[in-house]
Amino acid sequence: PLEISGPGMPTISVPQVEKTSKNVVRIWEDRVQAVDQGDEIAAWLAKFLDMPGLRLVRMPKSTNRWCDKKYASFGSRAAFSDGFPVLITSDSSLGDLNTKLKAPVGMERFRANVVVKGPTLEPWVEDTWYNYSIKVGGETFYVAKPCARCKMPTIDQQTGQARGVGDDDLEDDLGGGPKPCAEPTKTLSTFRTGKHIGYKDASWNEEVFFGQNMCHVPGLLARLGLINNKATISVGDKVALA
Repeated sequence: PLEISGPGMPTISVPQVEKTSKNVVRIWEDRVQAVDQGDEIAAWLAKFLDMPGLRLVRMPKSTNRWCDKKYASFGSRAAFSDGFPVLITSDSSLGDLNTKLKAPVGMERFRANVVVKGPTLEPWVEDTWYNYSIKVGGETFYVAKPCARCKMPTIDQQTGQARGVGDDDLEDDLGGGPKPCAEPTKTLSTFRTGKHIGYKDASWNEEVFFGQNMCHVPGLLARLGLINNKATISVGDKVALA
């Protein structure tokens, strides 16, 4: 079961509920069915976050939220993540960014699933992995597209506060833009826009990029019933272009 805790709140154990009422939820412009996890955890979250009406939901196996076929390998899908199931970044890129910041940030700001480290790894080498296949341990992933960042990297994950001046646009629930002058987006915008990097898509010119979105290739084949596969990756796995 999932365990959730918070300051001033009792730890709550949430068993996985598969068969209960289903809600339609929205992630960006996608609307999908999700399984409600019950009133107890809903009340806990509503009280802790002071937001009445919150519900905790899971995405059932029967729900398909397809990745953008313009970039993803055929049939790839995501759950409640941004637009793709896996994000890969490098420790050296974060290190280079932090040399340009007054206050360094941690990788948790970028919410990566796979962080590559190595003594000879050049900063921003992941830019060159776009449209390649990558092996992480024994699993193969397809690099779908560079990750354009929303306001999330500007938010301190310990406090929930953005580092910047001005107010958030509370009416903009499609991710929103970062507060004016919020870091690390302010600094990234000086050297990590699509125009700086040289991406050909003109619509990316003003977007700020950090990391690459990936899809799990064997996982796709398993979902299509072509192979019987359960994916496992671990800290310390070797990473290489496939």
